[in-house]
Amino acid sequence: MLKNLIKKGDKVKQLENNKDIDDFASIKIKKEKEKKNKIIKKNKLKKIRLSQVRKVDNKSSIDNVINKEIKPIIKNWINKNLRKFVKRIVFEEFKVISKAAFKQKSITK
Repeated sequence: MLKNLIKKGDKVKQLENNKDIDDFASIKIKKEKEKKNKIIKKNKLKKIRLSQVRKVDNKSSIDNVINKEIKPIIKNWINKNLRKFVKRIVFEEFKVISKAAFKQKSITK
């Protein structure tokens, strides 16, 4: 009888030790998950910071000057001169086409 009680006591201690091991393992797993989550968060923050830096780099001071100063000048020039420019080019192309057509007629005769 005494032996049975001792065996039962040993079994209880083993179960308690197993629970401690399980608790320890679960705590360890939780800590590892927390570490992974922290690493993931850090990586996300790094990506966000890099994208912000890239956006700032893309909008350099030269781009700002072009957008503010040069683009309006170009737009004004296009508005004033585009019709004349297109007419001149079209007229020159008509000349070239008519010369080529005239040459072909004179060759075929």
